[in-house]
Amino acid sequence: MEIIIKRNKRSRYPRLTVERPGAVRVTLPLRYPEKGVEAVIARHRGWIEKAWGRLDQAVCPPELMKRNGEVCLLGEQVPFRIEPLMTKRFVRQNGELLLRNEEMAEPFLKEEARSFFTRQCGEDADRLGKSFEKIRIGDPKSRWGSCSGRGTLSFSYRLIRAPEFVARYVAAHECAHLRHPNHSRAFWETVAWLDPAFERAWRYLRENGRFLAGSAR
Repeated sequence: MEIIIKRNKRSRYPRLTVERPGAVRVTLPLRYPEKGVEAVIARHRGWIEKAWGRLDQAVCPPELMKRNGEVCLLGEQVPFRIEPLMTKRFVRQNGELLLRNEEMAEPFLKEEARSFFTRQCGEDADRLGKSFEKIRIGDPKSRWGSCSGRGTLSFSYRLIRAPEFVARYVAAHECAHLRHPNHSRAFWETVAWLDPAFERAWRYLRENGRFLAGSAR
């Protein structure tokens, strides 16, 4: 187990946070002795291991990739290889991803996210009888998606690493804003019409969003 110790002057007692599978962060009051950490871990070992198990099933590993390993795409693992002599930045062939170097992983994921949200939002907007101006893919710090007053739909590229039902929900959420620029009851009824299983994705992001958001930072 990797134990990451932090101190916070506002903390009054030790607090545990699961960082990733195999790692836990312990936030301590300023004067709390580190020798007491092992006892805290021992008391909560069962909870920690259950949290790791849920995380393993919920999101891809925290590392963006491992050499000669796999990269996450819509919740699935896609094998990849580094091919330094490639002229293209990345290419998919025969179920495998080839990258010129590891730095090409993020551009690849962003392109996949753009393709997914362009297609999914196109379908959802057509069902609503609406249109959007363009799709923007980025890495916002505080939200998964947004809809501007001019109809630009923006999404975090990190969603492409979550299970597909999660990305579908965020697309439906932002497309619903094309009709309702608020979070009224009518808005949520529109979300439910576009994606009847949206509550499952909403719970996923509530429970696992911080792991997904920090998975490649």
